[in-house]
Amino acid sequence: FDCRTEPVATYSWSASPGISVQSPNAKTTAVSIDSMPSWAVASVSVTAAFGTNTLVSVLGGMTYGTNDVPELSCSIAVQNVHFVNEGGRPERVYPVSVALYSPVETNCLVSVEHEGNDGALFWADAEASQPLQSLSGIALSAVTEQGGGSPYTFYMTSPSVGSGSFTAIFSLPSGETRGVGKTYCAIEPLRRLVCNEIDHLRACVFNPSRLVYGRPARLKVDAVGNYAPGDVLWRVVSGPATVSRGEDRFGTPDWTATVTATSPGGEVVVEARFNEDAIQPRFVLPIVQMRRIPIAAYVVCDSNNVGATTQTAIEEKLLFANEIWQQAGIEFYLSGEAVELNCPQFYDIAQVEVRTNVNGRSEIWPSADVYALMNLVPPEGCVRTFWVNSITNGTPLAFTLRDTQSVFLSSGINMRTLTHELGHVVGLKDIYDYRPIGVMAGVNDPAYMECFDDVVHDWGQESQRGFYPSSITHGDLIRSMLMYGYDSQAGIDLPSGRLRGLHKKSSSLVKKDFLPVGVNNVASQQ
Repeated sequence: FDCRTEPVATYSWSASPGISVQSPNAKTTAVSIDSMPSWAVASVSVTAAFGTNTLVSVLGGMTYGTNDVPELSCSIAVQNVHFVNEGGRPERVYPVSVALYSPVETNCLVSVEHEGNDGALFWADAEASQPLQSLSGIALSAVTEQGGGSPYTFYMTSPSVGSGSFTAIFSLPSGETRGVGKTYCAIEPLRRLVCNEIDHLRACVFNPSRLVYGRPARLKVDAVGNYAPGDVLWRVVSGPATVSRGEDRFGTPDWTATVTATSPGGEVVVEARFNEDAIQPRFVLPIVQMRRIPIAAYVVCDSNNVGATTQTAIEEKLLFANEIWQQAGIEFYLSGEAVELNCPQFYDIAQVEVRTNVNGRSEIWPSADVYALMNLVPPEGCVRTFWVNSITNGTPLAFTLRDTQSVFLSSGINMRTLTHELGHVVGLKDIYDYRPIGVMAGVNDPAYMECFDDVVHDWGQESQRGFYPSSITHGDLIRSMLMYGYDSQAGIDLPSGRLRGLHKKSSSLVKKDFLPVGVNNVASQQ
């Protein structure tokens, strides 16, 4: 304790708990630490009493522990589940926050290490426009308040499925190194909608384009990742309906749900949510009334009066067709027993014949056999199906003359063929990804590209509608359609929106028209 003069004084030193003064009644004292917590703000004071009863008190503060063993702590926050970043979607950029907490002043440096097999990329901004070259030596500003923190945030994208971990490493002033870690899992988004699968147990298609009043619809999602179907939360976002989670025969949750309309009109939006991801599958289902369309069946017999097919076979194929067409709110039914036609000359028929028009040009017309066969039976105000042994002229398995509501089918058709031809009856066209002259331009491009699809109604990227992974190509979508024209073993989907592809008569592999292949294009009257 210093003063300008040297008056006679009595000194009295005191200090915070845990600190001892060696000469409490002297002008000068030594200070020693008896017990030191990890950190503290200490005080030492001296009081000088002069003979004139004048007291002078001086309080001094000091911090100790800062350069010894401060209780610094670091935390790292990262979302446990990352959904892979598809097609540059900004919703797939995830923040990673690092924060240093210290009750005493420090200028600690932090380095972040990443390990993982998901190919993560790191960015300085939430728009993922400024890549980070390094996560080492992150300088956090000095922290001086007790319990204060100094955060740092960067961003990541996960372009592939996998797992990873972050470790934040920091050093104490004493030289000790510490670290804190956090793991995460990058999974494929829970947005893969099943559009080409039948629930035969309930005789319906998963994920229909319409919700039929009085008939529950079946929904299904697919996902890749370390989680179970029971983690999915199914809910009705809007509209008059209820939804319940599906279970297998042992009562264990599966990837399905059942949605039931509670009103004969309106639109229902159902969501399958996992975690808190911003984009989840949503099924947009307009409510419709089931429309029933009658069918008459005529079976051509051979010279031995043996029919080209049987009543049972027709019923089986029609049953399958109705499993598919329920997704559009349509049901076909036989108006009566199949009628046998004793006309062996039409047991095998030609589909087309070449005629010369008045200008001397050749034209393709339905064959005389086709018209003669139709003339054997009167129009009945319903769809007429003619079952023959085989169809020549390019060996088609079946064809439809929509203007006469007549379908011609050979005995060799599979279950899907009748279903496809009934699509022509209600006004839908064929769609192709390939013509004899080559492959359609863009067939291998991602399905979500706007130049190929109707992003508003069925394949859109907006939050109102789930869509398919970027690995699904435009050709994959075309081949999943019921109206895909080449392969009778192809898909069964009737989308809500329009889809670009090749028309049956297209001569260009570059031009792709919006073709009427979905439910929105079904004729209102037959």
